[in-house]
Amino acid sequence: GSIGKPIDQHIADWSTHLEAKGDTQKHIKELSGYVSKCAEFSKWHFVSDINMETVNRWLMSRKADGKSLSLLNHGIRALKGFVNWLLLEKRIAESPILGLSLYNERTDRRRFRRYLSAEELGRLIGAAEVAGASHGLSGEARGLLYMFAALIGLRWGECRKIICADIHLEDENPAVTVRSEITQNG
Repeated sequence: GSIGKPIDQHIADWSTHLEAKGDTQKHIKELSGYVSKCAEFSKWHFVSDINMETVNRWLMSRKADGKSLSLLNHGIRALKGFVNWLLLEKRIAESPILGLSLYNERTDRRRFRRYLSAEELGRLIGAAEVAGASHGLSGEARGLLYMFAALIGLRWGECRKIICADIHLEDENPAVTVRSEITQNG
């Protein structure tokens, strides 16, 4: 059975499950990495070793190392996902981390997003234009992209997903269609 199986093998099996359901390799590596780091820190050898006390110690250690609450929440979600999979697969009878809850990320803001002033946007565009190629774009093209993004309110990654069919320059009122799968907020 799976009771005597090392925890690393369970993590590998979970990763295979995530791959089969269509998760990206990057996402799988990130999730299994959190679980593996917690297991190593906590000295878990078998799934029967998983317990709330060692999870909390791991989280406190990461917090003491300066990790953000957002990053800690990623680890908590990964652990919960792993344990829920163990339950569904009947590899454990009950969740050893049932009471584990997420941190309130709003109490730990590390970056405050704000709009650039017109002066800052102008400096950014100017710097891009003279800096040369980056991310596969000439400096001039990046400057235009920054202007485009600022005018329509999209992020860099969202702009990269726009296709020619989304841009309607011939219409009476030129527009850009922003498909729901493009935006972070859907």
